[in-house]
Amino acid sequence: MPCEVKLINRARAGALGEYWHGAGIDIDDLIYVSISSGIAAGILIGGELFTGAYNYNGELGHTTALIDGPECVCGSRGCLETVASMPALIRSIETRLRQGETSTLSDLLNKGGHLTSKDVVAAASDGDILVLDEVRSAARYVGIAVANLINLFNPRLVIIGGQLAQVGEIVVNAIRSTAQRRAYPLSFADVQIVRSALGEDSVCIGACALAVDQYIRKLGLAL
Repeated sequence: MPCEVKLINRARAGALGEYWHGAGIDIDDLIYVSISSGIAAGILIGGELFTGAYNYNGELGHTTALIDGPECVCGSRGCLETVASMPALIRSIETRLRQGETSTLSDLLNKGGHLTSKDVVAAASDGDILVLDEVRSAARYVGIAVANLINLFNPRLVIIGGQLAQVGEIVVNAIRSTAQRRAYPLSFADVQIVRSALGEDSVCIGACALAVDQYIRKLGLAL
């Protein structure tokens, strides 16, 4: 029997998950920022996903963070993903370790040749000074991007999710303090910036909730 299939990206699904069952319950104007292998934003306006004219909105990772910065996979240079995504963060940490700086990850890198996002999150959670320095640097770049989102969309709430958010409040605090310095004061005055309440489950929950919501809406139209 044929069935309808809907596609949704990680950031939009995360936004819906948090809106229906997480940190964004009863908040109709919010933005969910996912920081993992890439960086993207799921935007809700009036309780509805904003998708843009051609369904390509929310590519926060491909906004410019550094003019003439590192080359990005999209073909541009200096995109936010090149300095603040998990792969970029791992590259920065590995570079410093190979240059002789010390960290709790030094032996792990020497043995395995490469680090993983789980390695980085664990080291940051354990208070590794070098890793935390790089985490804060990445978070500050994200904070600038979040300030731009606040200026453009004036949301009530910004939710930080994805792999980097697993480090905890250190990331959210760095994003919040940077956004406060960079955003238009009136736009920032009443916005909250918080960590995802659902963690890694926000995307799965959002995708499931979307399917249920679409089914209920169809039933409503049919009645």
